[in-house]
Amino acid sequence: MCPCLTVISCFVSLTLGPALCAVLFKAHHAHDLSGVGLARRLLHGAFDRFNRGFDRPSFGYGNLTRRLVRGVTIVLVVYAGVIGVAGVEFSRTPTGFFPEQDQGYLINGLCHGDSDLRPRWRFGSQ
Repeated sequence: MCPCLTVISCFVSLTLGPALCAVLFKAHHAHDLSGVGLARRLLHGAFDRFNRGFDRPSFGYGNLTRRLVRGVTIVLVVYAGVIGVAGVEFSRTPTGFFPEQDQGYLINGLCHGDSDLRPRWRFGSQ
């Protein structure tokens, strides 16, 4: 890929993207509906109800995200503890080809696809 295309892509994403967001997400002013017809007022009322209904879960998600970000320190400490315990356990695991706990059993698994319902093995029937 040509490096000049990368530069153009970076320019577009870093300048025009935020500018377009600023245009799309700017605050809207209340509309004066005194001189418009009944159909337009009904549509405006329906869209207002939709926007209020959409704002409730949107604000709820924002509040949940804010609370989770505040608790990120606790989560990182717990995660570091889990990684530490896993490292200790892996260091204690025997590394030889035949560990001391080997009892001489052979375990074999046979898997079929989810849609395969026919029995493949019939013991004692043939």
